[in-house]
Order: sequence, then C-alpha cells, then structure tokens
Amino acid sequence: MTRTPKFMRTNLRYGVLFYVRTFSAVTAIWGSLWWARPWIYGCQLPTSQQVTNFQWNLQTPSPPEAEPDGVVTHSQAGPSVEALVRKLIEELGSEDFATREAAEKELIRIGVPAYELLLEALDHPDPEVVARARYILRIIPTRWDQAEDAADLRELLGFYETGAPEVRRRVLRILAGLGRGRGWAPLARLARFERDPLWARLAAVELIMVQPIPKDSRAKYGAVVRRVLGDTSRAPACWPVVFHQLMEGQPEAIDRWRQIVLEEQRLLASQPDRTSPTVLASLWAFQALADKLFQRADEAHSSFERMRNLLLPELFDHLQVMVDLSLLFHNYGMNEWAESELRRAIAGADPRRSLGARQALAELLFDQGQPLAGAQVLEPFFKLLQERQFPLLDSPAISPGQVRSRMYYFLACHWKEQGDRQQHERYLQAALQQDPQNLDALIARWEIPELRQETEELILRAKSQLERFLNDSTDPEDRASYLNQLAWLVGNTGGDLNQALQWAEKAVELHPESAAYWDTLAHVHFHRKEWDKAVEAQSRAVALQPGSGFLRRQLELFRRALEEHRNP
Repeated sequence: MTRTPKFMRTNLRYGVLFYVRTFSAVTAIWGSLWWARPWIYGCQLPTSQQVTNFQWNLQTPSPPEAEPDGVVTHSQAGPSVEALVRKLIEELGSEDFATREAAEKELIRIGVPAYELLLEALDHPDPEVVARARYILRIIPTRWDQAEDAADLRELLGFYETGAPEVRRRVLRILAGLGRGRGWAPLARLARFERDPLWARLAAVELIMVQPIPKDSRAKYGAVVRRVLGDTSRAPACWPVVFHQLMEGQPEAIDRWRQIVLEEQRLLASQPDRTSPTVLASLWAFQALADKLFQRADEAHSSFERMRNLLLPELFDHLQVMVDLSLLFHNYGMNEWAESELRRAIAGADPRRSLGARQALAELLFDQGQPLAGAQVLEPFFKLLQERQFPLLDSPAISPGQVRSRMYYFLACHWKEQGDRQQHERYLQAALQQDPQNLDALIARWEIPELRQETEELILRAKSQLERFLNDSTDPEDRASYLNQLAWLVGNTGGDLNQALQWAEKAVELHPESAAYWDTLAHVHFHRKEWDKAVEAQSRAVALQPGSGFLRRQLELFRRALEEHRNP
C-alpha cells in the first residue's frame, strides 16, 4: 500500500504532519499526528523576524551549586536555609509591623531558594502571609530559560512570558514537540516555577503527554524529570515524576497517581481558579491509561468514563483536549478509545471548529486500513465550505484544496484496494489537481508505469521547491521536516537513493523521537535492498508509535523481504 508522507511545516518553530502553505504532504501515521497538535488549533505565533529586537529581561543571581539545567530549590540550598525560609514566612503574618517588614526583606534577599516555599505560602490561612508572599514572588527574579538553552528556546519562553493565553498554550505545545526532547526541561521548569497554579498544571500535563514509549528514550526523559523535578513538593511538578514511575512499571506508583487525581478533583470543587476541568480530565485519562497498562480493565473503563464526563465538545478548549487525548490513546494502541472520543467530538462540536477532529479521525481510519471511511469523515467539511462556513479555516497552514486533495487520495487508495484501476487513476489525478504537491499522490501515480513519465516532471517540481525551503531554513525542526520529505519523495520514486539516505539519516538525527522519520529511513533502506537495516529502522518506528497499523504492516513487509533474502 502506498505510504503517505511525513512532517510538513509552517514557518513557526514546530513540526506539523499534514500540510504547509505550499505543500500538502500529509501523514498516514496516526501516532505521528501527535506532533500536529499545534497546527490543528490554528493559533499563530509571532515570527522570529517580529522578535529580532526582543529582549529577555528576567535576570537571576548566579545560584550556588546549580544543577546542570540551572534549577535551584530550597532542598539544594540546605535544611538550614529551608528552616529559615519557613520561619520567615510565618513572620510575614506577625502582629509586629517591623517583624513583617524585616521578614519580607530577608526573603527577597534569599531569592530563588525561597521560591517554592513561597508558592506553598499562597495557600496559607493568614491573608497577610498570602499577600506578602504573592508580592515577594513578583519581586524575586526567576527565569525559565537557562544559559545553555538554544536561542529558539529562549525566544519561545519570551513569547510565553508576554503572550496572550492562546499564545501561551501554543508555546507549551511547541515545547512538547521539539526534537531530541529539547522542550522537556523548559516544560519542567514551568511546572515547577510558574507562579500561576493553572499554568503550572498545564505545563505539567504537556510534559506527561509527550513521555516517549521506547525504554531508551524514556530513560532520557526520566533523567530530565528527576533532575528538574525530583525533589519538588509542588503538586503539578510532582505529576511527571509519578507518571514516569508508572510507565516504568512501578506498581506502588498507581496508588500515588490515583491520590493525585482525587486531590485535583477536590481542588476543582473548592478552588476552580487554580485548575480546570480539562486538567482534571487529562489526569483521569492518564489514570485510565495506567489502569490499562496494569491490566485493571474495570478501573480503566471507570477512569475513561470519568474523563469523558468532564469534557464538553461544544467548548473549544475541551474539544482541543479531546483530540489530544485521542492521540495519546492511539499512541498506546487503544484505538477504540481514540475513535470513540473523536466521533463524540465531531458530533457535539460546532461544525465550524471541528476540522481538527475530523482530520484526526480520518487519519486514524486510514491508518487502520479504512481509506473509504477516512474520506467519508472529511466529506462534510466541503458541505460547510459550500455554505460559506469559512470561519472554520482559521489556520494559515491549511487550504480547502489541500483537504480535498487528501480526501481524494484516500478514495484513490480505496479503489486501488477494490482493483478498479480507472477509479484509482481518476482520484489520483483529482488529488493532484487540487494540490500538485501532494507527495502521496505523486508517489502513487509514479507507481503506475503508464503514467510515470508525465508524473516525473511534477515530482521534479516538488523536489525543487523542497530543496529551496531546505536551503532557506536555519531552524532544526524545519530542516528535519524538509529533509524527511525529500527523502520520502526521492526514495520512493526511483531517485538518487544515496542522497535520499543522507537526507533520511540527517532527519532522524535532528528528530529521533519521530516515528515518521524512522519509517522514511526504513523505506530508503528497503529500496536500497538493505533488508536488515530496513527492519531495524522500522522496528524503531513501531516502538515509537506502537498504535500505528500502517507501521506494523510495513514492518511485516520488511521482515518477509529479509526472510526471503536469507532463504531464497
């Protein structure tokens, strides 16, 4: 079966898997759609050109005995300092004005080592202590970026500091999707040091969402989590630590996690401004996932229903979370849960805002070998367009032609399975008429011998445009995307396989957590008749996205080829 393409990107600093403004290459690997979450919701960030003169002004004193990522906590400062800070916090509520003032000045002088205990003091029963702690937290200079952070990370954190809520949410998602886990430590710092308890929780949820599945990647993730969050007592900052223990198979962690969820449920009932239904729903989803992994079927079903009861698809922020959690479930192979949530999202959401859910469901069905069903999910989108419901096109990274091209490609795959060559060719042509740079359709059409010669001209145009994008790009995420697309296109259409291999290997190096990139590398090895390397790379792709039916089918194909080579 024809493979669909990989990461496509806008000019923002994150990967997407459906379309760019010029290209419409779309992934069929549902699991890889995880990295498309920022694109689905259509929130535009400022470009790097708009922030050329942006200054990140938060300064902090050089801390003693700093961790490698620059995080300093009251624990690292020593028990004597912690005891002193606790004493001073109590003195903030002293009846004596001079004592209150002196305690406040001393806490400001202590600075960062007092930060977490001051955050805890925001729940103090004495309103005077709360007011002064809040004031001190505004005074103490903290920074979420660190000296060793790359410029793009500091730029993103600058957007987070100054941006509107929708921009802040986008930054969290972008950080979660950066290659080589570059966004893990900044997310952990936000979970720990963000003053607003709700935003600290949102950062923690994003950090949990992206925990990798393969053991080696998970070990790297765990090292970051332990280093930044291992000694914290703040509630949201503890979540990634406990959930990582769950994923490591520690049975005692499941009771700790359930306690976290129940405490958050009580917090939502008593102080709803500190958390949100979507945060609690995410925690219940993680609980359901843990129950499933520990083979507690009844508990898993109950946790899943609790999650569903909290999410209302008619609310746009709830709709976003429903798509996110569906992606998460699929990553772990829980496709029934993923499909049911997406169908519920589409049925209950404002049709003008449900395009992301429709595309996610269409990709899920296609990945599971149901291209006709995927096309049927997308079809109502065009009825809305005919009715001039254009507000649903709120993302600059998508166009109606690109969506229609994707639908036609699904139909072409369906008719190929049915053995109807005429319909197969007809829908491939229709897909390319809507979007001449649809890489999937180009590859599928090139595979038809009678159409190969005329298709090669279109392939050369697409390749040339991708090479221009690659040459103009300096961002590692963008470059990985363009390298991967070039390797996929050239590697699957009889091009220079040596060059395709170089592109694919570089893409994997830049973004080793991408199952799509490993899949591209596997296909290039396959076409080079390097059967063992193809199996090795595809096995890595499956390990990263075990819920993908397509990846598993390709792995079986490569294994059979290897076996035939060994035993002709």
